[in-house]
Amino acid sequence: MISLAPESRSEPGRRLSAPPLVATPRRTREEDRDRYRDLFDLAPYGYYTVDHSRGVVLENNRTLQRLLGYSAGELYLRPAKSLFMPGEGGWEAASRAHTLAQEGARTENCEVQLRSKHGDAIWANMLVKPRFSEDGSVLEMRCAVFDIREHKRLEEERERLAVEFREAQKLESLGLLAGGVAHEFNNLLMTIMGNAEMVGVTLPETARQASYLGEIQAAGQRAAELCRQMLAYCGKGKIELEPLRLSHLVAEIGDLLRVSLPPNVKLEMRLGRMLAPVLGDAKQIQQVVINLVTNAGEAIGTRPGMVQLRTGVTCCDRAFLHETLKSASLPPGDYLFIEVVDDGVGMDGKDIERICDPFFSTKFAGRGLGMAAVSGIVRGHCGAIQIESESGEGTALRVFLPVARSGEAVENQSMDEESTEDDEGGLILLADDETPVLNLARQMLEHLGHEVLAAQDGSEAMALFGQHCERITAVILDLVMPGMGGEEVLVRIREQSRNLPIVISSGYSEQEISLLLAQDRNLGFLQKPYSLSALAEILDRLLKGTEPGSGTASEGPQQG
Repeated sequence: MISLAPESRSEPGRRLSAPPLVATPRRTREEDRDRYRDLFDLAPYGYYTVDHSRGVVLENNRTLQRLLGYSAGELYLRPAKSLFMPGEGGWEAASRAHTLAQEGARTENCEVQLRSKHGDAIWANMLVKPRFSEDGSVLEMRCAVFDIREHKRLEEERERLAVEFREAQKLESLGLLAGGVAHEFNNLLMTIMGNAEMVGVTLPETARQASYLGEIQAAGQRAAELCRQMLAYCGKGKIELEPLRLSHLVAEIGDLLRVSLPPNVKLEMRLGRMLAPVLGDAKQIQQVVINLVTNAGEAIGTRPGMVQLRTGVTCCDRAFLHETLKSASLPPGDYLFIEVVDDGVGMDGKDIERICDPFFSTKFAGRGLGMAAVSGIVRGHCGAIQIESESGEGTALRVFLPVARSGEAVENQSMDEESTEDDEGGLILLADDETPVLNLARQMLEHLGHEVLAAQDGSEAMALFGQHCERITAVILDLVMPGMGGEEVLVRIREQSRNLPIVISSGYSEQEISLLLAQDRNLGFLQKPYSLSALAEILDRLLKGTEPGSGTASEGPQQG
C-alpha cells in the first residue's frame, strides 16, 4: 500500500500551495543576438535597413541576398538607390514610399521593381517603416520586400487571355455582321450584274451599250471583292487547304507584284530554296503577298524607294509568338515566313496597334481593308503577324505560317476543268426566296438550254421534288430561306437520292457548308453574285457522267 506524504494530503478548508517554479538559465547577449540573426535570415521576405542621412544599406538578410544575387558584404554600405530599376516603377516609387512613411510616421506599402546584380528587373511588394530618434529626426528606414514575380506572371497571363477573349468576341460579332451584310449585298449584286450580263449576251459586241454594261459588271465585281475582304477579315473566307511550296507560290506572281508598284519603287525578291511545304490556300496566300507589297509601295509614295520581299523558315518559341499580332495561342515550332520591308514613312506605336482593324488606314485614300483581310487570312491559316516600324524609318512586316506536318496532305478540290455545255439540257429544280434572283437564275438556266422548276422557299422546293423527282437532273438551292432552308432541303433530298447533283448558292462564303462539301462528292457551291459562265461550269462538272433520273427515290436512303 502506498501512503501519501503528510504535506500532500488534502484537508478541508486548506488551500493547496502552487508547485515551485523551475529556474531557467538566463540567455546571454550573444545568444539573443544569434537568435535574432536566425529569425532575421530565415524570414521569407527580404529585409534591409537604410541609413537615412547617407542613403546606404546597413543590415540585410540572406533572403534579400538570394533574391538580388549579392553577398552580405556587397550589400553593406551600398547605395539604396542601386537596388531598384530606374524610372517610375523602380526607385521613384520606392522614394515616394520613403517620404510618405516619414511624413505619416507609419508603414507604407507599394509595388516596385528591384534590380538584381545582373541587371534583371524583379517585381516586389515593398513595406517601409521609419525609425525615429528621441528628438523626432529620422534615423533609418526599415524595408521588407516580397517577391511577386509569379503573381505578376499570372496577372499578365490572365490579361492576355482576357484580350484574346475580347478579340474573339469582337471577331464573332463582326463575323455575324459581315456575313449578314455580304449575304444581302451579294443578292443585290447578283441581280445587278446578272441582268447586265443577260442583256449583254443579246447585244452584238460592237454595240455602244455593251461598253456601258461592261462598266456595270466591273463595278459590281469591285463591290463583290469588298464583301470577300470583309469575310476574310472575320475568318469566314473560302479556304482550300493543300501542301504548297511558298517560294514557288510567290514567284508565280512576281510580274504582277512589279506592275502593281509605282515606277519609282523597285522590288527586290529573295526567296528561300528547299523550304518545307506550308498547308494553305494558294489564292489567299498570294492575296496576302499582293496586299503587303501594295501597302509597302503606297507607304513610299512618290519618292524613289525599295520594297524587299523575302521568304524563309525560322523557329518561333512561345514567348515570341505571344508578342505577335493576332497570334492567339499558337504552338512553338518551325514557321515559314513572308517578309516585306519598305523604306517608306513608317508608323508609330498607335498605328501599329490598329493596323489590322477594318476600315483603319494611315493613307489619305483607301478603304482600310487590305491589312484587315491579311489578318483574317493569316488567322484562318493558324499563323501570326509581326510588325516593326517607326515614323520616318520604314516598316518591316512578317507573316508566319506553320510548316505542314510530315505526311500531311489535303485533296485539292480545285475546279479548273474546262466547262462544256451539255448537248441537251435537263430539268433543274431552282429554289431562292429573293424574287429578282430567282427570275434571273431561271433566265440564265433557260439560256443554257435547261428546263426550270422554280420555288420561292424550301417547302415549295420539296413539293416540286416529290412530283418530278424522276425527271430532275440537278437542284440549285439558296442556303438561307425562310422556314425550310437550303441545308434542310439538301438533307431531305439526300434521304431519297444520294447521287443527284445539288448546288448550294449563297451570299455567304463556302466555309458555311465546308463540312458538307467534304462529305458529298455530288454537292457544289456557287458564290453569289455568280456569272453565266460560272453557273454553266459548275453544272457541267456535276452533271458530267450523271444520267437524268439516276438519283431517284428508288435508290433508297444514302448509306454511310
